[in-house]
Amino acid sequence: MTIQQLTMEAMAFLPESQKLQVLNFAKSLNTEQSGSGRISAGKSRRKSGILKGQIKMADDFNETPECFKEYM
Repeated sequence: MTIQQLTMEAMAFLPESQKLQVLNFAKSLNTEQSGSGRISAGKSRRKSGILKGQIKMADDFNETPECFKEYM
């Protein structure tokens, strides 16, 4: 039996989600960049800037707190 036949036999009883993982792994072995060529399982891609304006920095962020000044 060939490796391809053994692989197909082993995958026959896997759930679809795990078959997709095997496919993505095999594709990553064939590509130079591991992230290209991925097949999505119904997930949307992340969008940059989605939290813009939600994170606030204190005005004195870069200043040393009083309790640490004795160590500097």
